[in-house]
Amino acid sequence: MKRFLKILCVCLVMCTALCLLASCTQGKTMLTFRDKKLSVNVYEFLLSRMKGTLGYYGYDVTSDSFWRTVVSSDGTTYDDYFREEILRETKHYIIADQLFDDYGLTLSAEQEKKIDDLLLSHQTKAGSRAALNEKLLAFGVNYDILREIYVMESKISTLKNHLYGENAEKVLPETKDKFLNDNYVCFEQIFIPAYYYVTDLDRFNDKVYYTDEKHTAIAYDKVNGKIATDETGKIATDIFGDPEYYTDEGRIAYDRQNGVIGYVYEKDANGKYTDDKVIAYHDEKTKAQLYVTAQEYATVCNGDFEKFEQYSSEYGQDDTSGRIYLFASAGYYASLNSSAGYFDDIAKELADMDVGECRVVTSDYGYHVLQKNDNAKGAYDDAELKETYFSDFSDNLIEYLWGSLCQKYIGDVAVDEKALSEAPDMKQVGANLVY
Repeated sequence: MKRFLKILCVCLVMCTALCLLASCTQGKTMLTFRDKKLSVNVYEFLLSRMKGTLGYYGYDVTSDSFWRTVVSSDGTTYDDYFREEILRETKHYIIADQLFDDYGLTLSAEQEKKIDDLLLSHQTKAGSRAALNEKLLAFGVNYDILREIYVMESKISTLKNHLYGENAEKVLPETKDKFLNDNYVCFEQIFIPAYYYVTDLDRFNDKVYYTDEKHTAIAYDKVNGKIATDETGKIATDIFGDPEYYTDEGRIAYDRQNGVIGYVYEKDANGKYTDDKVIAYHDEKTKAQLYVTAQEYATVCNGDFEKFEQYSSEYGQDDTSGRIYLFASAGYYASLNSSAGYFDDIAKELADMDVGECRVVTSDYGYHVLQKNDNAKGAYDDAELKETYFSDFSDNLIEYLWGSLCQKYIGDVAVDEKALSEAPDMKQVGANLVY
């Protein structure tokens, strides 16, 4: 976890810290919605979580320059953007608190116990209630306010389950299909890699063929090859102690039909081989030629599904076959894994394409010849597709429906602008990844 951008000054006397803690306990009201009030401390706490998350993903949250970075043409900075996002989320909390009562819901004894057990765990790790409160002070809360937040989050979860079901089972199929069509794109691809797998080479610079992928023995052509001996009659043996077979030209006689090419594999920190093959990238001239080839495929297959399937079978160089579905939210894949960020480029390109149209997207890995497809109705329930492409479909759908519901009420949430203006900004709040 990144270090806190700001911590309490060590020269503060204990009485000052206690005064601050007392002020935190009271919690100045920042939001009001019908019968509910929510303190500025909840907002500050959610800011701290966001800061901790950003730090976890490698953003320089300790740098003033990062928070001052302008991210849009209207002058919005990262600090402005994330504070606005958290204000919206905080409004969702108070809306949920009110709707929870409106629907007549209650937390179970088991839910209450789970909250108290979590708080007790925090307290035990800190050493005492007072020690925990000192830690929480950096995030604008104390034990009691943290419990209130955990209760609200449990209410939110219960409310979502009540409205949509744990896995969106209460949502109508037509609503799911609309969400599918509005938020997912479907395509097939012919992938042309800009890299190649490094192979084992023998002393003649020929590729080595093994009897199996574990490289337990050399695959020799014992029918056409000959065992070589020196002038003393001694048989030449390989690294496994087996006799070597040679061609008439004096090179190693490999059984290329039944053997498997020997690839070089990565090693882990302990020097043991992993299942990952070592790759090397083609030179720029070769990559330029591969790009031209990709464009040719896209031109020939444009609007022709049968031709694309034929080319995919003949020229595709990856293990992906059939339709691929992508969640088309901007920045979604990069936020999950920066190495998969090229999926965002693919989703963006597909969003601008017609069904059947082909285009080429370039990534660090190579060239993706895309052909857009229609989304299959109910694809999210397909057993084969679900695990690979729709494992988070229900979560995404529920968050969308929940956000849409909150949007109906968000204009009725009153904000105490003075309390908001006095709250710490992203530079000042602590970075929270624990609570």
